[in-house]
Parts: sequence; structure tokens; C-alpha cells
Amino acid sequence: MNTNLKRNTPSLAILAALCGLLLSLPALAQDSGETTPPSEEGTPAPSPAPAPEETPPAAQPAAAELGLSPEEAAGLATQEEEVEEIVVTGSRIQRSNLEDFAHITVLSSDEIIKSGAKTVDDLLNKLPSVTLQGINKQQNNGGNGLAFVDLRNLGVGRTLVLVNGKRFINSATGAGVDLNNIPVPMIERVEVLLDGASAVYGSDAIAGVINIILKDNFEGMQFDLGGGITSRGDGAELEVSMTGGAGSEKGNFTANITYYHRDKIWQKDRAWAHYPAQLDVWSGVGKKPYRVQGSGNPIEGRIFFCGDDPECGYDMYFPTDENGNVSVDWFNSQARFNFAEYQWLVGTLERYQLTVNGHYKLSDHIKAYMEGTYTRRWSRNQLAPQPLGFGTNAFPDPLFIADPMNNPYLPQAVKDMLGPWDLGGIWMYKRTADVGPRIYDNNSDTFRIVTGVRGDITKHLGWDLFLDLGHHQNLITIYNSVNLKRFNDILNPAACAQNANTGCVLGNVFGLGTMSEAAIKYVRYIDEEVTNWEQFTVGGSVSGNLGDLFELPAGPVGVALGFELRKELGYNHPSPTTTGGEASGNGLDPTQGTYNVQEVFAEASVPLFKNIPGAYLANIDLAGRFSKYSTFGSDFTWRTGLQYAPIRDLRLRGVLSTAFRAPSIADLYGGAADSYEELRDPCNKWGSLPSSPTNDLIKQKCQAEGVPPDYDQVQAGGSQIRTNVGGNPKLDAETAMVWNVGMVLLPSFVPEWMAETSVTFDYYNAKVDNAITTPTPQWILDSCYDGTNPANCDLINPGSSVKRNNKNNIPWINAQLQNFSTLKTDGLDITADIHVNTRKLGLPVIQGVILNWHGNYLLHYQEKDKADNEINYEGKIQYGSGSFARFRWNLMLTLAGEGWSVGNRIRYIGGAQSYEATKDENTGLWDMPVYKVPAVAYWDIVLTYTFKEFDWLFGVDNVLDKDPPYLPEGSQNANTLSYDALGTYFWTKLSYKF
Repeated sequence: MNTNLKRNTPSLAILAALCGLLLSLPALAQDSGETTPPSEEGTPAPSPAPAPEETPPAAQPAAAELGLSPEEAAGLATQEEEVEEIVVTGSRIQRSNLEDFAHITVLSSDEIIKSGAKTVDDLLNKLPSVTLQGINKQQNNGGNGLAFVDLRNLGVGRTLVLVNGKRFINSATGAGVDLNNIPVPMIERVEVLLDGASAVYGSDAIAGVINIILKDNFEGMQFDLGGGITSRGDGAELEVSMTGGAGSEKGNFTANITYYHRDKIWQKDRAWAHYPAQLDVWSGVGKKPYRVQGSGNPIEGRIFFCGDDPECGYDMYFPTDENGNVSVDWFNSQARFNFAEYQWLVGTLERYQLTVNGHYKLSDHIKAYMEGTYTRRWSRNQLAPQPLGFGTNAFPDPLFIADPMNNPYLPQAVKDMLGPWDLGGIWMYKRTADVGPRIYDNNSDTFRIVTGVRGDITKHLGWDLFLDLGHHQNLITIYNSVNLKRFNDILNPAACAQNANTGCVLGNVFGLGTMSEAAIKYVRYIDEEVTNWEQFTVGGSVSGNLGDLFELPAGPVGVALGFELRKELGYNHPSPTTTGGEASGNGLDPTQGTYNVQEVFAEASVPLFKNIPGAYLANIDLAGRFSKYSTFGSDFTWRTGLQYAPIRDLRLRGVLSTAFRAPSIADLYGGAADSYEELRDPCNKWGSLPSSPTNDLIKQKCQAEGVPPDYDQVQAGGSQIRTNVGGNPKLDAETAMVWNVGMVLLPSFVPEWMAETSVTFDYYNAKVDNAITTPTPQWILDSCYDGTNPANCDLINPGSSVKRNNKNNIPWINAQLQNFSTLKTDGLDITADIHVNTRKLGLPVIQGVILNWHGNYLLHYQEKDKADNEINYEGKIQYGSGSFARFRWNLMLTLAGEGWSVGNRIRYIGGAQSYEATKDENTGLWDMPVYKVPAVAYWDIVLTYTFKEFDWLFGVDNVLDKDPPYLPEGSQNANTLSYDALGTYFWTKLSYKF
């Protein structure tokens, strides 16, 4: 796809044909004889009034209660139908959500209030199809205070987030939209489209679209005060918000100020997370995995040395037993460190936000509008003290003690144990508790302003021009960081003497509380990392329907035409200590880049039939979008949908579309980072490989590189190969084919007391090709040497024609991002909404009962890469990637009376299991065994009461105080992306309107 315009010639023809179709529709309408001739003034005369239709059943009961005549009721129903015609996510043409071709979930303002959510990620996490990533309410490690949304587990970058129908500013060099930037009190509604929509919105809309609509016609003042706390007295939240608005016939201006604060929760304060466990993957041949507690980097320290072991594998743990003996073992299961004592389960978060939204009539046909948001966010996360060890950094010899026998602080028992061997030095593992826990502070500023003008072309057709500017900057400050080079200095007297002028003093690191203040001061530093992201968009469109110009027999044609020009630029600048390879983590280079995109789009909604025998209505929807990027080239996406209702009560719908995700700046220009991988060299003992076509190719290549037939990778010290991962400016766009079919049931045959009933059923199917992932370094090696992908040979010690060093080891591998994988998923979405008017049943207190049920059933989820590695995720669970449970559903049952309501919500996540155990025939190591996670159902309740100008809400989440299912695969014994980690949580909110 790299700048290949020939490939898009048919696509441009399709777009041109679509535009031609829109322009030719008036002629088609004239040929049908349905259009009234123009008036004498040359303007179109009003079309003949359509034949009167039966008053919708839903309107009849309401009309009777209001004492309206049938004619007035019909007029009222018509007005209500006109009001409900709005632009709904997934299209730029006005329609209602149930009339759309794809499955849309709409969270109303009332539902948002009753959810008790104080952040958007809290709100969305209640939906069955949503997985959250980053640091949300339940996570401490790995997201820099950001909260992202992920639809259908397809990844953050494949879900598009809009605010008022326009693309919001990204965070973290394009990784996704930080949901912290959108204040919940200012939200009018949230629309979640579960379908590909790149033909309408462009890049990223593969899994779906989240469109957050802000309040824009608020009048008066509203003060909101809310808060909450867990049943254990931690994780307290406070939110204070003031919303004000003023309006006139000319327009409206609405503004909101919000302050939010959340307290931390210690991991040690949850029994299920107090002692982190994992299943050991270092078991030898013939051994089953066993469970170990905590981390293998203890405070006291442990050493690693080769001695006379041909496999280079002695490991020594410093603390002695009751007889004074030093423990020597290969990863002794008792030599553990419980990092839960030091780190948080939930981090702190504080936000200050200002949001404005306004519009003003410049004339009868032109309106100016603007919206602005500003968020100042501070978050803090705390992790256990920095672990240091061999093979974890770009620094050549991390924690290497060159002369252990002359180190004055090395315990004598250890020296006695080392005595029999002729040592050339020892390596050390160490948890730097004396330096202190790692503290991550994130200070971010996010600013976005949209200005524009819109106007009327005809009564039902309008135009819109806008400018969208966004800016995000985040400063990460990491306290108690450890300079690895300096830590090596304090281990070695000779090195420390050479750096005495910079404050180096020899350090006793063999225990807890043994390091002097001078040694701590020498190795400790404050690390910083700056991320900046900017987005500029100019766009325009014409949308509406052509009813003022002509109508087809089944109704007016809806249209949308437009363009967008967008520029995005960003950077991530680590500290010089990190880029120089002296940080205690892996080395990282800066990220910096920019790209431009030019896009045009067109859309049409054509009514085919209406009110004829066998077809209550039939519509076809067509959309196309041409995108030209300055990076990978151009692409064309299209979308077609069909809706058919044989009767008023039943609507069938289907959509077939293409979608894409353009590589982000981080994907393209991400700074290179080092890791050290345990890899199998294809030339290891190649002389003894049995003869086969593949092995013969390997032998030839190894011999050509001068590798001796008896080369032993382990003895040569080459088992860990430096792997460089990072961005790739040659990446292509990800492409997807998405389709779904479904039905909407709006039964008129139900009793009048449950007239507002609807049921939807949708099957979805999505396939993502050229998914951007990091290729497995082992595949790079194997495919080079066995000839299946010779191009990968250029990634081995790139830049040099010599692939090996003087020890015949591979120096390094460039495992930069590639279009490497294919993702496939399909499943079922089912919803049922029933509103019962209990007044018609004669109940004295309860006026209504509302039941909402939303479910998702995952049929398949598969990932396959170019190395033919295939993983089927359905019914599985893994730490760090959420649950792929087959069945999820939410049920909300609300009882409502005069000024009060009681809501009960059940959140259900089906059972899942970890991946099955396999044994690597080359290493003899076992993979993770099967670990089953049971199904979980959470019960939430919410009470509301209204008295004059006051609204009061009280809720309890997770009433039964259920812990997340036990999963010994990570640092918390649970998957907190999918399951409730806080326990019972009480919350309340008071609103005063005046």
C-alpha cells in the first residue's frame, strides 16, 4: 500500500460513482413522476403531503392520558418522531439509533447519573463489550495515569473516541484517547457503535466508535457534590462540580467546572493480593510447574555464577539457615520478595477541568458554535523498589562484582561457598529497598478547542465548517530511580575509587538497611520523561436529506459529503540517563515524528420501499472515504448497509464494511528499546543436526558464516541475545473487513402497559489483516536460517555484512514493529429493553418498571502471525490482556415511583481458563498449566430521591463483596482489567438545581 495510487484507482471510481448517484437522484425522482414542478419564483414547490398514517401505538396511550383527540395525537406523534431524528454515531445522516444499520448502545443522561460513575472509564466498564486498558480505577502499574477504552478486546488503537462527533486529541504519542479528559457531569449521552466505521470517520474505527455528546442547551445552575469509599475505608473519592448555562432565541452557552480526587489503595490491604503468586516456568524436563510466591529479586540479594557448571547455572541466596549455611539452589523457591508490601493496588488521581459548549445564531440561516475542554491531571502510582539483575539492561555487565573475594561487605559464608571455584567475577540480583519504592508522578495538561459555523442550504440540508485544535503534554517524574552504572561502581572498589570525585563510596548492598546514606545518594536519582502530542484538523461537510428538492416514492434521500485535513505530531523524550543506558530499566531512545492526512467522504441513505405489502420499509446505506497519508500512502474504505422491515414490528439489518488503522507516531517513529531474550541460535551444534532439507539449508548458512560445527551457544555466553524493539517508518496500515447481520423487534402485539419494548439480536464478524505487532525474535532467526523469509537476515546485526562476533555469537537483533499478525473475532450481541407502565395495572406506589438486559457471546477470537503461531483466545484469560470469557451480560431492573427509584444491576462475566500447558522440546520447559476461573456475578444497587430542587442518589457497588477470581499469573493474583478489585463500594451524590 506504500503510496500505490494505482491500487486505489477502482476505489476512486467507486467514490466518483457514489457522488454521481447522489447528483443523479433528482433526475431519477423526476422520471418517477413524484416531484412537484417548481413554483413561478423558481424555488421548489412543497411536495404533496404524504398519506396519513396510523398513529403509532406507543403514542396512543399517552394521548389518551393527556385528553388529546386522535388528530392531535397523530400530530404529537409526528412531532415526536421529528425530534427523535438526530445524527447518531455511525452515520452523518439523521436517524434514530434503532433505525440504524448497526448495533448502537446509547447511555442516556439518566443512566449516566444512576451509574454513579465519576470517570468515563467507570461508566463504560459496565458494558459487556468493553475492556479497559491503562491506569483506570482498578490499576496501578503500567499506564502512566491514563485510562483507555478497548472494544471487543481488539486493542486500544482500534477503537475511535469522538466528542460531539469529532476526533478527540490523543495521548501517549497516539496510543489512544485518555478518558480522564472528559468530565462526566458535562455528558449528555454516550453512544457506543459496535461496528467498523472507517468509511464515515477514518482511521481507528475498526472495533467501533465511542461518541461522547456534551450538554449544549443547559439553562440555570446546577451544583453536584459526590463521593464514595470502599467498605474497608480506603479508595475514597470526591467530586465537586458546577454547571451553568444561559440561553436565548439566539443561542446558548453552557460551562462546567469539575474537581475530582481519588485516594490510593494498598495492595497488601486486599487478602487475595497480599501474597502474589505465579506458576513457575523454570521447571526442568519431566517436572511439572509449581507455585512460587513473590519476586525472585530479594532485598538481601542473590548471586549468580558459572563455577564449573557446564550450563552456567549456580544460584546463591544470601540469608542463612539456622545452622549458618548459605542456601544454594537454582532459583530457590524460598528466595522470594513480596512486593505487595510496598506497592499500591489503586493509585491516586486528581483532576481540575473546565468545559464550555456554546452556539449562537448569526442570522436566520447561519449559526456559530464552539466547544472547549481543559484538563489538569495529576496522578501518582507506587511500585516496589527497583529490581536489578543480570541481563535486564543495555549496560554491558549489570551488577557485576569483578573481585568478590576482596569485597569487604560480601558475607563470609558466601565467600566460603565460592572458594572452590576459580571465579572471574559474579553477577548479582538485588531489590533496592534501601533506596525506596518507585514513585511515578504524572502531571498532564490537555487542551482542545473546536470552532465552526454551520448553516442551512434548504430546510433539511445544511453545511458545516470547523477547526479543531488539540494539545496534550505529560511529564512523568520517577522518584527513587537507580543509576545502574553508579550501582556497579559501589560494588567494585577499583571503579568506585575512580569516581570518588563524583561522590562514590563503596556500598554494603547485601541486606536490608545496610546501605549508607552516602551510597544511597550516589545511586539514587529522579528520572523524567516528557510526552507531547498535537492535533490540527480542518473539516467541512454538507449533510441532511434532499426532501426540499425531491423525494423518492419511499421518502427523501439522506446525503453527506465532506472533507477533512488533519496534521498530527508528537514526541516522547526520556531522560539522558535512560537514553544513555545507565537507567535501571531497559534503554530507550526518543520518539518524535509527524504526519498529514487528507480525506474526502460521501454517504447516502436511499429509501427503497415504504408501506407496501411485504415491505413496511426498506433502505440501503452507502458510504465511502478516500484517505491519503504522508506516511504509508492512500487507502479507500467503504460501507454498505441494508435495512428491511417486512412489518412494522420487525426490522432486519446488515452491514458490510472495510476499515483501517493508520500506524501511529509511536508505531512509526517509536524510540528503540533494548531487551535481552533467551533465544535458540539455529547454528547451535549444527554439525550434529540430522539431515533434512531445512537442516541442510541451516548447515550451509552456518558454515558460510564461519560458525564451527560444534559451536555451543551456552558455553559461548550467547544464550541471551540483545533484542532491539521500536518503531518502523516502513509500516503499512492495518486493514479490516467487518460485517454484521441482525434484527430489531419492536412488538406492537404486547399489552399496552408494556408498549415500550424492544429486542435486538446481532451477529458480528471482524478480521484485521496486517496487524502491527512486534515479531518474535526467534521467528526472525529461524526464518532467516531455514530460508522461509530471507529478508529477516537483514534484521540480524543490521548494518554489517558480518552477522557474528569473535565468539561466533549473534550481537543483536532488530525486532522492530511489523505488519505481522491477523486477528479474527466473531460473536453475538443481544439486548432486551422492557418498560412497564404499572399505573395501568393499578399499582398504587410503583409507577413504572424498567428492565434492560445487554449481553455478548464470544464465538471465536484468534490471532495468527507470520510465523504460523496461532492462539485461540475465546474462553481464555490472561494477566494483562483482559478476560475473553465467552458470555457476558448486564441486567438492570429499576422500580420507579413519584420522585424516587430503586435500581438493581447484575454484572455477569462467564468462566474462563488460562492457556494449556505445553513443553518446549528444545528447552524441556513447561508453559503455563490450565488454571480455571469461575463465572462471577456482581450485584449493584442505586437509590434516587427527588425533593424540589434537590436530587439525591445513594449506591452500593458489589454488594456481596466478591473478590476477583484468583489467577496466579501476575503481580496481583487477579485480572483487574475485567473484574472488580475494590470490593464493596459505597457512593452518594447530591445535586441542587437553581
